[in-house]
Amino acid sequence: GKVLTQAVGEPGLYALCALVFIGLAGVVFGQLVIGPGGTARIYGLFTLAFAAYSVVWSAAWFGLRGTLTAEVVGAVLGSVAMASVLAWGFGAGREIPRVALVLVLLNALGYFLGEVWWRWLPGEGGAQLLGEMFNRPQRSMLAMLGWGVVVGGFFGAGVGFAIHHCQHEIRTRLRTGIPLRSGG
Repeated sequence: GKVLTQAVGEPGLYALCALVFIGLAGVVFGQLVIGPGGTARIYGLFTLAFAAYSVVWSAAWFGLRGTLTAEVVGAVLGSVAMASVLAWGFGAGREIPRVALVLVLLNALGYFLGEVWWRWLPGEGGAQLLGEMFNRPQRSMLAMLGWGVVVGGFFGAGVGFAIHHCQHEIRTRLRTGIPLRSGG
């Protein structure tokens, strides 16, 4: 993070992270989209949803000057923005509250558990667990990577839920043979 931040600045680091998230999203979440071309369709929709999340989160982060409040406000409002775009994209606007709630909760849970891991691993607890296998700087690197895996896993589960849940009507119609509405 420090090397990239020095090379491209803090906004550049966030932009690179966004590109990685978006790049992986199509591969992972495309499998959840019903119908042909799911991967291509989710790239467009997830790009819009993640852009909404990122803009809101970044506005909170930079506007509230990088405080804990900024992170909480950004994560909550960013998750609501993402949920809104995903629900809208699947024609399931009435599901925004439920999808937003799940995204907010899983994002917060992942962030909290990731933070605990990030703080615990480099310290004495991590030293006791790993013994002499890794020194403190190596445990710090593992802690940062682990934080990303935990946060990404929980947030990804929330996004997966959103994509699955917003297609409930489509799945029901496919099971019952009721024709899908055309034009939207």
